[in-house]
Amino acid sequence: SPVISNIPSILNKAIQIEFIHTLPMIKQNFSDFPEIRKQFYVLLKTIAKKYFQDVFREPELVQYIIDSVLWGTKHVQTEVSYTALKTCLSILEDIVEEEDDVSSPFFETYYVRILTDMLEILVDPDRRNGFEYQSQILARMLMMVQEGEIYTRLFNPEQVSNPLMSNMEFLQQYILDLLTNVFPMLQKSQIEILVMGMFDYSNDLKRFQDDIQDFLVDIRQVDEASVGEQRIIEEREAEIDLLGNL
Repeated sequence: SPVISNIPSILNKAIQIEFIHTLPMIKQNFSDFPEIRKQFYVLLKTIAKKYFQDVFREPELVQYIIDSVLWGTKHVQTEVSYTALKTCLSILEDIVEEEDDVSSPFFETYYVRILTDMLEILVDPDRRNGFEYQSQILARMLMMVQEGEIYTRLFNPEQVSNPLMSNMEFLQQYILDLLTNVFPMLQKSQIEILVMGMFDYSNDLKRFQDDIQDFLVDIRQVDEASVGEQRIIEEREAEIDLLGNL
């Protein structure tokens, strides 16, 4: 149970409502109980903002909140995804202002996970309704690293080829690998240009968003070309089969 004894009683009651009673109702899919789902994320946003100091010093509560927020960002229901994305951005802005004993454990545990989820929903055609906030979160996260606002290592040195690499070097390679796996049909140079631009323009949101939009257009064009080529192949195979049966 995510009930903590050393936090305000009203917060404990809200947590009981959120995580004990409501969360099990909405975590099985993205569609059941749409009104309850919307209110869940409104209350979650309030908890994360109003009781930030209480919540984010309790690791168990942090996990519940981040799990719930990231689940919310994957919704196609706009009111839910927008609220979850705004909550995620607010949490990041607040946590980076905290002392190292609070911010560093958070970033060590959740930075890469949040970044990964944002990248995956950003390139998902069914979830691009949240592009404005998805891209803001990504830009802010990369800028935190660029500006030296994160003081801890974001990777396990035993799991990388160069344990002495910087956070920025790690993230550049991590994002490159992730997008290369998602889009094997693209040339690696296309993805490299995007990744470098994401870091170069993380403090210029308009340019950051424009570059990503251009990349998404390239993906769509490549997908359409691939579908066209596949259709031609299928038609030729059908013709060969037909001729073979004559």
